[in-house]
Amino acid sequence: MARSMSAAFAALVCSLLIGSASFGQQVQEFRFGPEDGLRIQVWDHDDLTREVTLDRNGDFKFPLIGTVHAKGLTLNEVQKLLTEKLADGYIVNPQINVEIAAHRSRSITVIGPVENPGAIQITHNITLMDLLAKVNVQQEKADDILRILHPRREKGMDATGALPIEVNWKKLMEGQTKYNYELTDGDVVVFRWKTDRRVFVLGEVKNPGPVPLKPDMRIMDAIAGAGGPTDAEVEELILIQRPTNFPGENDPGIQRLSFPDVCSGKVGMDIILEDGNTLFIPECDKKLVFVHGYVQKPGAFEWTPRMTIEKAIATAGGLSEFGTWKGVRITRDKGNRHKTMKRVESRADEVLPGDIIYVPETWF
Repeated sequence: MARSMSAAFAALVCSLLIGSASFGQQVQEFRFGPEDGLRIQVWDHDDLTREVTLDRNGDFKFPLIGTVHAKGLTLNEVQKLLTEKLADGYIVNPQINVEIAAHRSRSITVIGPVENPGAIQITHNITLMDLLAKVNVQQEKADDILRILHPRREKGMDATGALPIEVNWKKLMEGQTKYNYELTDGDVVVFRWKTDRRVFVLGEVKNPGPVPLKPDMRIMDAIAGAGGPTDAEVEELILIQRPTNFPGENDPGIQRLSFPDVCSGKVGMDIILEDGNTLFIPECDKKLVFVHGYVQKPGAFEWTPRMTIEKAIATAGGLSEFGTWKGVRITRDKGNRHKTMKRVESRADEVLPGDIIYVPETWF
């Protein structure tokens, strides 16, 4: 008869599953990873019955069949795999039972305005909707946008391998399931505070830089918050939506507006701004390159022949403390179309007048 799980382990797993599905279902959904232990029993073959521990690659060795890769497999999947391998010339109709002998602690870290921040213990991958049910978001304090980091899964993205994915969690709560990301061990979920909201007003204003976003803020409100326009001759205003890291939504929306029409309050020009919007107000008759995002001095800078992306960002003071070269994007005006390169191939790529360069934020 199959051995039952130890009382100590059962108690531990049960404590991790409070508020979730039934204990039995969760155990069946458990997926093995490095350092997890398996108890394997082969009926009528006591010499094969044993406990094994997965190595850092998720492998273990078993008599007769050699190395077995179990990382990411469930109990049933490991049992089926062993049965097939032993039946392949070793044992006739092998009867195998597999149990969890030990498991490494797995968790997801939650940061921001939630009632239960910190490490959330998990036994298997969960969805973002599952997490929202566990942490109780303080909706009056939390922004609509959260960020998900996969530092253990995405290699080469930056110094720690972490490039945030941005998700509108309120849209998920409204039923838009494309936002229901799967979360795994080591992931970090960051809920933003509403007080973090701001817009950037750059170019021909007296105090260029970030302006706190207020409810129903219009373009002229933001310009006033930046000290008002300078005396320079301006004909155009460029409004850029904040780029996101959500798949399929990487092209920032760009609107070129008549600055005199905006100032005069012409119908259709009282656009309500959103968090992360950038307003560029360039002086007339200048060939400019625009740099925004996480640089020291975002703004509009005079273009020079053979100017590279690296030189343009250096002109903007270089990367800020939270800026990263991984994921730098350039938007180029091609008539009625704007082509965005998700990641710049080389810092030595040349820029053209009117190019818009966005430097993203790194984490950790």
